[in-house]
Amino acid sequence: MPNITIKDFIQENSNYLRQYQIPNPEHDVALILSHYLQIEYLELFLQPNRMIMEDEPLLPIFYQAGKENCLPARLRQAIEERSTRKPLQYILGNVHFANCYLEVNESVLIPRPETEFMVDYIRRNEVSPKYILDLGTGSGAVAIALKKYFPRSQVYAIDICQRALQMAKQNAKLNNCEIKFLRSNLFVKFFSSGLKFDLIVSNPPYVNIKDYPTLQPEIFFEPKKALVAKDQGLFFLKKIISSIPTFLSNHGVLYLEIGSEQKKDLTRFINQRGWKNFWFIQDLQGLDRILKISSTLDVE
Repeated sequence: MPNITIKDFIQENSNYLRQYQIPNPEHDVALILSHYLQIEYLELFLQPNRMIMEDEPLLPIFYQAGKENCLPARLRQAIEERSTRKPLQYILGNVHFANCYLEVNESVLIPRPETEFMVDYIRRNEVSPKYILDLGTGSGAVAIALKKYFPRSQVYAIDICQRALQMAKQNAKLNNCEIKFLRSNLFVKFFSSGLKFDLIVSNPPYVNIKDYPTLQPEIFFEPKKALVAKDQGLFFLKKIISSIPTFLSNHGVLYLEIGSEQKKDLTRFINQRGWKNFWFIQDLQGLDRILKISSTLDVE
């Protein structure tokens, strides 16, 4: 790659990515540049004529053994990866979520704005729960954010995937959070513990397997098992809801991220149990994306 200005690099590579139907390619190219130059995103646009030299070395923090460690080569690699529709978060290896910096790879889901909305809603509406459980922690995003919001709480986080747990533990360390991580299939590890939680939070798999092929191409880079569920996407949601009497404390609450079209089926499922203390919470787009259930499960 010959010497090129920041402005021209963004323009040329945005045009290239546009051929592959990349949404908002200018934004992605600028983020790649910001990452590898280690300067703020907005700072790029304050120095559009700053040159990227063809032999410019890569910053030492990005060195990789056995690879060409010069800046243009790494930029080309990142652009090519993005052209395959690989998510930018996996290419850069990190994401910001709530008040946390997280590392991510293809063993964990990329934390979504919907999940961040749920965590912020909890922050604004719950008061210092003593025991918190994050079911299916993945990257650890929810558990870590909640630990920062409720530093006196004892936070447990479980996942069935060992690689995901390794990533979550690493992220907890990066954010100086003390969290108890366990490998478990949902509540299995707690059946004989007698432990009850004041707050249970989960973003379980809830995509209908029939809908999976229609999703954005970026989704196919993420772990499928963390996305899809049988029974029209309701399998894990129903299992978690059914466990409320056993694992929620008195006056405890459960928060579940759900699909925007699952309200009717979940309402029917909960009503069949005679429970009435549940609410659907709309996100900023007016979609029903959160189910909240209180442990005060009064039966009508």
